[in-house]
Amino acid sequence: MAACSTKDSSRPLYSSTLVSGRGGGRPAGEPGATVTPVASTGTGGLRGNRNPCQSARTRAVQKRGNTEELLSQGFELLRKRQWDRAVKVFQSVNPETHKQREGRVNGLARALHSLPGRAEEALHLLQQLPPPVQTSTLLTTSRALQALKRFNEAEDLLKQIIKKEGGDLEKGRAGKNHHTNLGLARLWQAMGKLDQAERLLIATFRQESGQLGDGGRACQNHKTNIALALHWQTMGKLDKAERLLIAMFRQESAQADDLEEGRACKNHETNITLALH
Repeated sequence: MAACSTKDSSRPLYSSTLVSGRGGGRPAGEPGATVTPVASTGTGGLRGNRNPCQSARTRAVQKRGNTEELLSQGFELLRKRQWDRAVKVFQSVNPETHKQREGRVNGLARALHSLPGRAEEALHLLQQLPPPVQTSTLLTTSRALQALKRFNEAEDLLKQIIKKEGGDLEKGRAGKNHHTNLGLARLWQAMGKLDQAERLLIATFRQESGQLGDGGRACQNHKTNIALALHWQTMGKLDKAERLLIAMFRQESAQADDLEEGRACKNHETNITLALH
């Protein structure tokens, strides 16, 4: 009997650059990642006439589907901040492809660096991944470095990512990836580099909106708006923070006069931040 032939599923899926072209790409298992099932051709004959090669391929597809399901469960637990449970799920994953291996390591590292005393373990896992890796994995590496108080290394890595994403911090131009920009801004806040953080947040705001202060409008990304408003509060620029929060409130309200009528907007975080301002 001829041996069943299968495709090599272990070969790398990405180019050899530091950050893949899909900088915002998601690791296997996160929302948007799909597995395409292989249609069964069958033989139409008796049970004893089944094609053993077809059966092997079907089992392989089922295994990949189970892997994707476990990865999805792990990332859902991360969103719920259930770190210990996420660790167990990611440890149970048996990846077959480069994308699945990276997804497993990325998810496991995210859970580990969020647990007390396990950031070093997370960083070691990330450093074992062969390049190239997705931007989301590099961001996890940066967070692991921050958890270990290695702020300068985390800063260098985030600057490198932003440069790869078309940003130019010297010229006040943010990178294309929202999460990278906010990640570096938050790091600079922690390092006390408030002016640099403000410039990057404003550049990100303009990139995602239009123009700062144009008719008191907020940008289209809630996370950027709230990050800038809170940063202005930290810097004591309370009037700017208030104007932005009110613009956010109006943008997220069901009716234009909700604020005047004492009605809350649709976003809980905006309501609380404005109330506590």
